[in-house]
Amino acid sequence: MPNGHTHTTMSHLSQWPLLIAAAAFVFLVGAVFTIIIALVGVALGVYALYGYGRERFVAEEEPGAESWPFNNVPKLKLGVWVFLGSEVIFFSVLLGAYLFVRTNVGTTWPQVDSVFNIDRGFLNTIILLTSSLTAVLGLSFANAGSKNGLLASLITTLALGAGFLINKGLEWRELFSSGFTFNPASTNLKVPATTYFITTGAHGIHVFAGLVMMVYLISMTLKGHYLKEDSTTIEHFGLYWHFVDIVWIFLFPLFYLL
Repeated sequence: MPNGHTHTTMSHLSQWPLLIAAAAFVFLVGAVFTIIIALVGVALGVYALYGYGRERFVAEEEPGAESWPFNNVPKLKLGVWVFLGSEVIFFSVLLGAYLFVRTNVGTTWPQVDSVFNIDRGFLNTIILLTSSLTAVLGLSFANAGSKNGLLASLITTLALGAGFLINKGLEWRELFSSGFTFNPASTNLKVPATTYFITTGAHGIHVFAGLVMMVYLISMTLKGHYLKEDSTTIEHFGLYWHFVDIVWIFLFPLFYLL
């Protein structure tokens, strides 16, 4: 190197993104063919996310490198926001597809409360909004150094998220029993069914991922982590969880009230 200086760059090679992509592929194949393959994809995805979360990543910056306008934003928080931005794009595509088929495809959409149960949708809305509150309380307890308060908040948020998925699973079971499946017999219901199951299924996967995160956060909190100055992880998780809740705020009126 010039001036006798040497520069060593750490390798950022990681197998986990490839494994996550493979898990998503297996899950989608299972969603088409059989639930067993889908569950294998879910298990593989959980394992890959866990491994990715434990992997050490260090990004070196060149001296004098341009950092404006993010020079005052911690790199990890910036990464979380970039990730959430990509998630906004993902769900915008799904919602855009919904709006397109709803307004342009010559398909009769089910009447309000005739297929999609408003009561179940409203209950899930209350559950997720309450879970956002408990997530905020968790950050407050973490900043205050209250281990018991943080644990109680995380466990409550976990229970509410699980309740959301249970309620959604019961709703799907009711829809299947009424003939509203991935491939319903009625031609007029094929497009609404595909749109509904793909969109709410993708959201449900994100809720499940949040539950996996919370299990890990609870285990680490039991060891005394995330208190006071160490609370940034709870803050970052809260950003993700609030995003998941906001997505549902859009899904509820679009599918259940319109």
